[in-house]
Amino acid sequence: MFTAVVGDFGLAEKIPDYSDGVGKQPLAIVGSPYWMAPEVLRGELYDEKVDVFAYGIILCEIIARIEADPDFLPRTEDFGLDVDAFENMVGDCPAAFLSLAVTCCNMSAERRPSFFDIVFTLEGMVNEEERETAIALGKTY
Repeated sequence: MFTAVVGDFGLAEKIPDYSDGVGKQPLAIVGSPYWMAPEVLRGELYDEKVDVFAYGIILCEIIARIEADPDFLPRTEDFGLDVDAFENMVGDCPAAFLSLAVTCCNMSAERRPSFFDIVFTLEGMVNEEERETAIALGKTY
């Protein structure tokens, strides 16, 4: 098994621990606008879930084979993914993979999965695909 890591740490922002609820301040706006989460574009407080949103946009690019530019990838006026318009663009894509992309692009950061949950979901998809392939080939699983 191979692992690939893609990152742009030239624009990285350290997210402070606000667990004590004191001193919360908006962080710098960093990143590329097409992949930025709505909360960043609105200048609100944010956490690591902004990276999940960016990952979701990348998944959408892969699924629909289009650029993240809003001229191609349908977006809402409040910087979210226009899910209905996007789903109409999608051809042959496993429903679970499409659902993961849409979930990652949720307007609510709290409703986006963690990267731990994303890895778990992707591993489950791979295991299901392997099981279905084995059954199709007449092998017991």
